[in-house]
Amino acid sequence: MDTLIKIIERCERCREREKGEKPLHGEGNVNARVVFVCETPPEYAYLTKSMLTGPGGKVLRELINLSSLDIDDIYITALLKCTLSVPGERVHFNISRCFPYLVSQLRRIKPMVICPLGGTVLRIMTGDRLSLKEHRGKPVSINDAIYFPLLHPAQAYYDFNTRHRMEMDMISLGKLYRSLISNKVNSNNIFTLKVNNNR
Repeated sequence: MDTLIKIIERCERCREREKGEKPLHGEGNVNARVVFVCETPPEYAYLTKSMLTGPGGKVLRELINLSSLDIDDIYITALLKCTLSVPGERVHFNISRCFPYLVSQLRRIKPMVICPLGGTVLRIMTGDRLSLKEHRGKPVSINDAIYFPLLHPAQAYYDFNTRHRMEMDMISLGKLYRSLISNKVNSNNIFTLKVNNNR
């Protein structure tokens, strides 16, 4: 993993480096059982070296505490490794350059649960197989991974109803996590989507 982190930090695949952006590989335990994946690192994350900055990061930290997840058993990373200068700018252009890094990270970490944050990340990671509206807050098994789609925490910062929904989803995630680590998970509660993942 150390080698991969150095490769990501030296990446020059896109133009964001020309603007002074520095790629951020992520934050947390590289052997984590739960991985959160957002779309891009928060603004100024490359300065703080933390994925838990800004409104969304603040909310995510609070929700992690609420869920009873072990903070030391979590890794937070992003689909794109640089913060975009203009939100939404060149997202699809950069995805093809960044996505292989995310795939390599997940192969090395081998988490029990992958939590895509927001519809864009979910769609890209699952190849449009899952819908955030339909699968939000529910464990879905795709091949050897359990996906637990969540709303983006920045939405919860500005909207009370969204915050409440995220709190309920994170509590459910905490219960799933504890079931998995105690080997008492009820497979009937996990929807299995049988697909061939070619990524």
